[in-house]
Amino acid sequence: MYVYLVQVTVPESSKRWSINIGPPETPRTETAQYDYGAEETSAVLSTWTEILLHFNPRYTGKKIGLILNDKQGGVWGQATLLPSSGLPTMLGTSFEFMIQASK
Repeated sequence: MYVYLVQVTVPESSKRWSINIGPPETPRTETAQYDYGAEETSAVLSTWTEILLHFNPRYTGKKIGLILNDKQGGVWGQATLLPSSGLPTMLGTSFEFMIQASK
């Protein structure tokens, strides 16, 4: 079993952000995606061929809500969109959450 404790601070100006969890052999380098207004920086994410969990709250655009997805063999899976009505406001806050996964 894997347990991830994730600590997050979301700037109030964010339009979206994401957390990506890869398998143990994934390089331990910068994995976050930051959105600074019109300027977006995606680090390492595009080079990963395996993402076990892509957790991506979005606050603007066509898909508002929580996007959950995975990536296997370099191919994105079928994304699941959870409506924003169940998504707590996280902008301008700091929080932590735990993810548990079994093999």
